[in-house]
Amino acid sequence: MPTPRKVVFLDRDGTINVDHGYVHKIEDWEFTDRAIEALLRLQRSGYSLAVVTNQAGIADGRYDEAAVDTLHDHVAGLLADAGVRIDAIAYSADDRNSGSEFRKPKPGMAGTIEQQIGPIDYANSWVVGDKISDVGFGKNIGAKTALIRSRYWEPDSIDTYPDTIVDSLFEFAMNTPSTSNDFDTTHWRVDKVLTPAEAADVAERLRKKGQRLVTVNGSFDLVHAGHLDQLEEARKQGDVLFVGINVDRAITEAKGKDRPLVPEQARAAMLAALVCVDYVVLMPGSYSEEPMKSLLESVKPHIHVNGPDYGPVENWVEWPTMQKFDTQGHTIRKRNDFSTSSIIKKIKSSLGSQS
Repeated sequence: MPTPRKVVFLDRDGTINVDHGYVHKIEDWEFTDRAIEALLRLQRSGYSLAVVTNQAGIADGRYDEAAVDTLHDHVAGLLADAGVRIDAIAYSADDRNSGSEFRKPKPGMAGTIEQQIGPIDYANSWVVGDKISDVGFGKNIGAKTALIRSRYWEPDSIDTYPDTIVDSLFEFAMNTPSTSNDFDTTHWRVDKVLTPAEAADVAERLRKKGQRLVTVNGSFDLVHAGHLDQLEEARKQGDVLFVGINVDRAITEAKGKDRPLVPEQARAAMLAALVCVDYVVLMPGSYSEEPMKSLLESVKPHIHVNGPDYGPVENWVEWPTMQKFDTQGHTIRKRNDFSTSSIIKKIKSSLGSQS
């Protein structure tokens, strides 16, 4: 049986997007402040993301289910472009007074989500929303609850208390612990580790100060002397070095189920500990072009660095994106024969000779 997932059940209007009232048109969709960044953080922390939303406007005849489905497909595409995967969506088209089991605060939509993604660890999951019905939904499914401050409730009117009250989805994400128990990150230098959205903000501030920005990217699955040479030379090309690393899922897709050897948060922390690295950016997307585009489009560097195996700058897969921002390319010379693959091969050979 699959391991139950830890899920963040997300209300829609007022939580992910600004509640303009009966939002059902693409042109009326507006993400709440730093919502995409919040979703990235929750996903990176190991949660599955599920949207559960009451849509009484359907029962009222204001719009139909096709409009909702079209909007949700559009939003899922926007989020996918930013590296966010919505694992499941459920909505209730029932009237407010119907008493339907599939309208929050009743628990029915949780069952719909479970049908889409499999078993759920409700005790370690969260419900986040801006209405008391979201808290009730969370209580009814046995999940923890976070209530966003909104015009829909007053503190002295709450009769079903949430586990926490926050100002926004972003505040919730910033204060929600990772689901992983594999390692303790509390002592790591994580202030240098950024999402693409955070990197864009930092880079813009630095650019206004006249700083020369440099980017380099890779998996950095097993940090070795070859990486150190690459990073130190990259840092010499400018004032601030942003290092992009592929997330775990991308490496597994490209190199097989045994990779990465080291989880993304640990890889990021090790790179962040190096003096020559100013910032580490966790890059969403597949293994090849998408992460590099994410890094370049976020930072808009003056210089992008690659190793000697990539050939002339004009042949780099990221060259079209570099041209958009007038980014120059720099090729690092090879100074040693270290590589992750050769180290893995040597370790396997050593273990084999001992058996």
